[in-house]
Parts: sequence; structure tokens; C-alpha cells
Amino acid sequence: MTNKNSLLRYLLIDVRLRKEPRPGLEQLKKFVQEQFKEITNEKMIVSRITIKRDVKNMRKMFFAPINFSFEKNQYHYEYPNYTFLKLPENQIERLIYNIKLQYLLGVRFNSDQNIQFETTTSTRGWEHVPMIAKAISKKRVVSFTYKSINSKRNRDYLINPLLLKENRNSFYLLGTKDKSSEIRTFALDRIVDTVGITDTEAEVDKDFDAEKYFVHSIGITAQNKKPIEIVLSFTPKQASYLKSKPLHRSQKILVNDDKSFQIQIKVEPTYEVIANILSYGQNVEVVSPEDFRNLIADRLNSAYKRYLKQGVS
Repeated sequence: MTNKNSLLRYLLIDVRLRKEPRPGLEQLKKFVQEQFKEITNEKMIVSRITIKRDVKNMRKMFFAPINFSFEKNQYHYEYPNYTFLKLPENQIERLIYNIKLQYLLGVRFNSDQNIQFETTTSTRGWEHVPMIAKAISKKRVVSFTYKSINSKRNRDYLINPLLLKENRNSFYLLGTKDKSSEIRTFALDRIVDTVGITDTEAEVDKDFDAEKYFVHSIGITAQNKKPIEIVLSFTPKQASYLKSKPLHRSQKILVNDDKSFQIQIKVEPTYEVIANILSYGQNVEVVSPEDFRNLIADRLNSAYKRYLKQGVS
């Protein structure tokens, strides 16, 4: 069972393993002990036996590729860019930050009047991440009960897991059902009860490349349809924000003056792309292509008609 203390130690061991110089057992123990005190404001004696057990658990339970060099007396990851559970570094930092807040605020973590948290925290669905990560690593089919937003009933699934992905503070599982090649997406916070790992070997596409799969996507939706080049004209006030946080990785700046800020993105015209553009309201205009411009105009026109029905002129 992974409790809050052991999870924090795993995360801290991961942080230290990614730092130079590579640590020995004593360095790992000292780092975890010092960081634990700094985060929790509690003095905790971390023994060499505890660190050895933690490393063993990280290998066995979560398939962390931790090697030990007897010649140099150092621990290290077999793969230089590996992170615990293959989570992005910023996600690991956020998990450590959330644990720190829990220690600082105790039972007041989500009800303190001096700090306001989003209703969707950065750890939604986290409880299922370790088990699914283990199944992906072992290439085993996962079983779970799922309740979609639009369904009144729960459904049982057996899924070949491909990828864990975080988007907008929620985790998602991408996988295929049975022998189908269609990739399906499941929100982890919609999983009922627990995730199980079966003895059945997962039938996964060995050529699946997550980077390529999402290359023309915004958010969690990818349809593998032909992408289109969309030119958007924003008000100048949006320029700084869109420069620091591009709408998409393909973003190119076409115009940047005191009259407009125009960009071009190459994406699949998915629901999330449309919703993203509509979220800018009167601060954006679709310049091209014409059919996509008309689609956005129709959406805005439909919204305007709804307001007219309510007596807004």
C-alpha cells in the first residue's frame, strides 16, 4: 500500500536521481531526510533500510529503471530522461507541492478561507495512475468500471492501455478495446472503484507514437484526420499572452502590430479546437479557411439567437 509518506519519499528519490552527481545510499538518505523536514516541517529519521526498501518498491511496483553501480557506489536511472511513472517533471513538482500543502494545512487543506483552490485539482484521477502505469509497462489488459458523463449506467471495460495523459488538471487513459484499432479516451476520474490488471497480454500497436498522435491536436482529442491551416486575428491585447502560451505548437506569428495580432496554426478541426477559439469571444476572428470561418460564425450566430430568445437585444 502506498501512503502519503512513502509516495513523498518516492518522488524525492526520483528528484535526487535526476540530479548530478549521482547519489549513493547515504546521499539519497540525507537528501530525502532533509527535504522531508523542509516540506512537512517535521523531523523524520529516514534509515538506510527505508531507502533500500523504497528503491526496491519503485522497481517492483512501478517498474522504475533504477540501477546501482557497485564500482562507483551510485544509484542512477537506466534511461537519462526517465521520471517517476514517466510523468512530466512539472507534474512531479506539483504533486510534491500538493503534499506539502496537505501537511501545512492538515484537515483544512480544501477548506481554508485564506487559500482558494480550483474545484478540479491537479491530482484528479491520480489514484489510478500507478496501476495503469504498471499495466502499460507490463503490457497487460486493464479492467475497470466506467461511468461516462452522458450515461446513466456504469459499464465494464477491458482495455489495451497505450498512454496516460494529463490535460487541464485531469488524467486520461488512451487505449483500444478488444482487437479494434480505434483509440478510445477515458477520463480517470470517471472510473468507478479500482483498476485491475489482468493476466491477458495487451494487443497494442508497436508503432504507436504519442507525439505523432497528438501533433495536430489541442487538448485530449485527436481524430487523425487531415489537419488544416487556420489563420486567426486577435486584438493586440492578446499578443503577450499568446506569445507566452501559444495556442498550439505549430503557432506562427504573421502580424504583430498595434492593430492586430495574427497567427497561423495547423490543427485538426476538433471540438476542442473550436471551443478554444470560441473561448476568446470578441477578441478573435477567423480569417481563413473560409469553411472553418463560416463554421465559427454559425456557432456564434446560434449563440446570439439564443440570447435573443431570452429578450437580449
